[in-house]
Amino acid sequence: MESAPSISGSDDARFERFGDWILAVPNMANPGGSIYHGGDVSTRMNAIRQTIQYIRDNWSDYPKFMQILHDQIRSQHNAKKEEQDLIDAILSSRKEWLDRQAYRPTSDNFDVVRLYTTGFGYDRIFSLLNSALRTDDLPEHNSQLQATVFLIELLNIDLYNFLFTRPSASFQGLVFRGVSFHREQIQEFKNIAARPVRDRYLSIPLSMMSASSSTEVALKFARIDANNRTTTHQPFLWRIHVADLDPALLRIYHDRFPTSVVTTLCAVPIHELSHFEEEKEVLLRGPFFQLIRIADEVVGGHEPAIQVMDLVMLNTNRDHPSTMELGERQDDARKIFTCLVGMGRAAVCKRVAEKYQLVGDVVVYGEMFDEQQKKLHELLEATQAPGSHLDGQIPKLWDFGWSCFDFICGFANFKNWSCGTRARKSTLLAQKEKERSEV
Repeated sequence: MESAPSISGSDDARFERFGDWILAVPNMANPGGSIYHGGDVSTRMNAIRQTIQYIRDNWSDYPKFMQILHDQIRSQHNAKKEEQDLIDAILSSRKEWLDRQAYRPTSDNFDVVRLYTTGFGYDRIFSLLNSALRTDDLPEHNSQLQATVFLIELLNIDLYNFLFTRPSASFQGLVFRGVSFHREQIQEFKNIAARPVRDRYLSIPLSMMSASSSTEVALKFARIDANNRTTTHQPFLWRIHVADLDPALLRIYHDRFPTSVVTTLCAVPIHELSHFEEEKEVLLRGPFFQLIRIADEVVGGHEPAIQVMDLVMLNTNRDHPSTMELGERQDDARKIFTCLVGMGRAAVCKRVAEKYQLVGDVVVYGEMFDEQQKKLHELLEATQAPGSHLDGQIPKLWDFGWSCFDFICGFANFKNWSCGTRARKSTLLAQKEKERSEV
């Protein structure tokens, strides 16, 4: 059993990052919907999307956007010198996506991520950003909206450039988030888990959520969080199964939209950028979770049993400027990608449900896969080039018996895929494809 790193009681602000329970309270008026609920979610999210488009289309106005951000966060009282230095570095920086630069700097500059990992940075800046995204009247405050979206874009660039310079950092595996809830809040999650499979999802669009690849770290945060709140709060563990989109599905998208970049920004291991590397932090960005189950478990041999919630998320998205350069094909690309992600998620959920012997759920996930597969076939037929054929292009669910190799081999000890594991999986897939062609 791994030993738990020491966590100083003087770093209470860090508990907010790992255990911000407000990020996790489900919207009971919109079952299974966005956690960022409120009076008019659609209006708020539309305004945010339009602002993202506006900022990317007008990137040449970078100094203006930076000034708006400066006016929102400016000099922070009570910041330590190193924290204020990070803020100043961000406000004087010019960030660009590395794959779109002719000249690529040799030094690493990930100041936005580094600021996020400080207790002060999260408590005074990023928690305010998360709160802004939950504010119903955000669309009416244009400066705050632009500052919020611009800061998210700077974070996106940092995360993308970090992965661009470290391809092996792309994450798949288990991550954990330790929080505490009172009984009524836990019951709300149980109510969601009791709903039909198709309604068991939670989304946190655009927001950041911290998790750890260490069970021990997450458990420690959960217990500290419970002790810091009221006696009615109980430790609660999120166990999140993170997977990439299967290569066979990704190939379908890239064959049709080769210039559109697909990223793994949804789950990025940032421990080497953190002020607290021993916490093995994985930053979840705008996650979409499928809730698999909630159960009492003794975790890591630590009595008593606590509530554990199993979720699945795909570490796959198209949050990159190339998406908006598809022109008239943007809508087709979005629909096809949505189907591919739906198929990939259903395949992974089916494997996890099989592990926990959720027989009825296994059947439904298979049906969800088939539905997305049928929709994808219709989309591809409608958008394919004249004279081309679809035969053999769309994987069947049984194909994922190999492509989800590591998921079958047991989640209990599931770790990051190494380059060797990826190469082995690719070899097995190639062999299986060869066997099929010879039949």
